Amino acid sequence: MTDEAGQQAFRRSPALAVMSMFWAILLGIVGGSNLSAGLVAAFCLAGAVVLFVNAWWCWKTPYVRVNGGGLTAYPSIVSRPRAVAWAAVARVETRSDGRLYLVGPDDAGMSLRMKTVIENQRNTLVEEVQRLSGRRLRIAPTKAARLH
Repeated sequence: MTDEAGQQAFRRSPALAVMSMFWAILLGIVGGSNLSAGLVAAFCLAGAVVLFVNAWWCWKTPYVRVNGGGLTAYPSIVSRPRAVAWAAVARVETRSDGRLYLVGPDDAGMSLRMKTVIENQRNTLVEEVQRLSGRRLRIAPTKAARLH
């Protein structure tokens, strides 16, 4: 989905948000039912709040935003967004680990976990990365194949 700034956002799979919400509810119930336990209840309730905030963030924040200038990834709530300009991408490749790699001329780069993106947006993400970077997707050999 494209926003008003011309950026295309690729949503993360809701699995992480659902898991976080499940554990937040469970910890909230355990903490709320053991209020007389003091410290245990406080840890459970604090954990429930942290997991609830994480679930909300995962639900609201896309995994990747793509525009004409580059790509920005939002891997987790505790890490900074990572950005790469299309001019810095020498090649785009995928490997057997299920990641999409944007590799620079010095072999440094960024990897995106494709399973984190909603399934029906994965192909669109690959197509947009290829189109905007001007690079074709390359399927890299596995480590075992490189050793022989």
